[in-house]
Amino acid sequence: MPLILGIDTGGTYTDGVLVDGGRGLVVGKAKALTTGDDLSVGIRNCLERLAITDYESIKLVSVSTTLATNAIVEGKGCEAGLLVIGQLPDGKLPAKHMQVLRGRFDIRGKMLSSLDKEECLSSIELLRGKVDAVAISGYASVRNPSHELAVKSMVRQILGVPVVCAHELTSSLGFYDRTVTALLNARLIPLIGDLVCAVQNVLAEKAIKAPIMIVKGDGSVMNAEAAREKPIETILSGPAASVNGGIFLTGAADALMLDMGGTTTDIANVENGKVRIQKEGARVGGWLTRVNSAEIYTYGIGGDSYLRLAAGGKLRAGPRKVCPLSVAGCHYPYLAAELKAFGKPRGYELVRYSECDCFKLLQDPGGMELSPADQRAADMLRTGPHSLFCLAEAAG
Repeated sequence: MPLILGIDTGGTYTDGVLVDGGRGLVVGKAKALTTGDDLSVGIRNCLERLAITDYESIKLVSVSTTLATNAIVEGKGCEAGLLVIGQLPDGKLPAKHMQVLRGRFDIRGKMLSSLDKEECLSSIELLRGKVDAVAISGYASVRNPSHELAVKSMVRQILGVPVVCAHELTSSLGFYDRTVTALLNARLIPLIGDLVCAVQNVLAEKAIKAPIMIVKGDGSVMNAEAAREKPIETILSGPAASVNGGIFLTGAADALMLDMGGTTTDIANVENGKVRIQKEGARVGGWLTRVNSAEIYTYGIGGDSYLRLAAGGKLRAGPRKVCPLSVAGCHYPYLAAELKAFGKPRGYELVRYSECDCFKLLQDPGGMELSPADQRAADMLRTGPHSLFCLAEAAG
């Protein structure tokens, strides 16, 4: 019988299901912890728990994920640089490294001023060693993208990092929203790229030759290469898959679907067997993106939400997700001793963190520029996680 393999990689768990494509029945399911430092481990563990006996019968692999949504909600992702052409858009932007370049088109796409090549080259050079990806956004670029494309070519030649243009993601005239969308997309490129590589590697190990399709935020699918280039389209991928799965399993035409994961809680209203599409774009983590998605409401609170005492003794939950100390302690027993040995110095107040916080290195900073203290902390974390005060002492 032809089988469909479904894989959902969330912030806490990786889930797998086998569906009999002919009868439309779930014939197997399994769950494994997501392994953030190497996603292939969690995917491999999940597939092995499915106990598949005939890998050749798998004809399609469908992948959904909440990694992009979680990263935006938690303010994470890679370091992305922003090159804006013409002027800065009005509003806050999720970027630490940005440069404004001369060159401008009017709203009809007629050139008002040309690029300054020397300025472009020097501005791009300022991003070297500071960013993992670059977003380019020009005023009225949806009417004439030539400036964005010229700068994109320079970035590839000089930095050799992934680069995306705003006009490639949306045809919306809204300069600010288009810039935000491009910047968030750039921040997600390495994250979703790692997921695609992990899935491909595990499938190759199992000799599964079925095509891979990635679920988009509106419930439709795209191929793996499209997901690498436009990872922003995977925001709300996991919740969209949950809604489709809920409709499939229950047959309910009208329902309220609620999906709580480790990082977020997602709610959708199903009417006549469908969920409305957000025409203005998906809003996630306070950012409006010009990406089609199902009308799903996402809240940054879940089973693994970060709990801390704020000023005045109020308990705060989320939006960041953390690994529970009980789980971390099972894998790294020495953390208990570190937490007992180190405490908050007298007269020292913590603002963003708690005394029991521990940190783990998920991705090696490689050639990124780090302060001496950050470098000492990164070197120490290469041996495994450590508590906040243990790191603070090592970093001086």
